[in-house]
Amino acid sequence: MRGTLAAACALTVALVVVAAPTQAASKQPAARLCVGGKKCYETIQPAVDAASDGDTIRIGRGTFAGGVTVGKSVDLVGDGAGKTTIQGGGPVLTLWTEGAPAQPTISIRGLTITGGLNRTKPDPAAVNGGGVNARGHGRGGRGSRARAT
Repeated sequence: MRGTLAAACALTVALVVVAAPTQAASKQPAARLCVGGKKCYETIQPAVDAASDGDTIRIGRGTFAGGVTVGKSVDLVGDGAGKTTIQGGGPVLTLWTEGAPAQPTISIRGLTITGGLNRTKPDPAAVNGGGVNARGHGRGGRGSRARAT
């Protein structure tokens, strides 16, 4: 059982999550922010915090700390699943915000998500995966949108 669970977790964390590209309904063109490299944010969370709906956050090669909450409709783009990794956290990525009027649509591609921890109680209604938590719903009832391929 433990070996099967470990294999399932390894498969789950290696998934690349993809959703429809996001585009803010505004007159401003989408911004491109970057993480890793010269003139870029050092970690992912400050780039997410600085982003607006519709922006693209390009994540360079390397391994970056997880525990990131994304409550905006943005595109997270890595240099490739074998080249860009987001690791650790509980979970690695949280793709919703409690009590928000609407939840985001997030596109995640070209990266590996691994090493997340589940810190919830073992209640079937409340247990969240350690990799990506996209369970939230807004006041209107729609949850965050993401699709694994």
